[in-house]
Amino acid sequence: MRVIVRGFKRAGNRRALIFQDHYEIDPAAPPPFEKIVEQHAAMLRDGPHMIEFEFPDVPETEGRYFRMGTDPSMMVLPIQVKL
Repeated sequence: MRVIVRGFKRAGNRRALIFQDHYEIDPAAPPPFEKIVEQHAAMLRDGPHMIEFEFPDVPETEGRYFRMGTDPSMMVLPIQVKL
């Protein structure tokens, strides 16, 4: 399964893409998402941010994207993380 992980940080009135990484995930193995988030947490912790997981093999539905962070302005049904 393919997964694209993006990190955004608020920069004034806009959002800046800080990183974008592509992964091939083995569906039979435990999901490595916690490790992936930990790798990038230092880049995002000093301001409002959002991490987005995109599953490009999923059709364009609500299940294609998973977003979380402290900047819910770009999210649909956000899961907000309190600082």
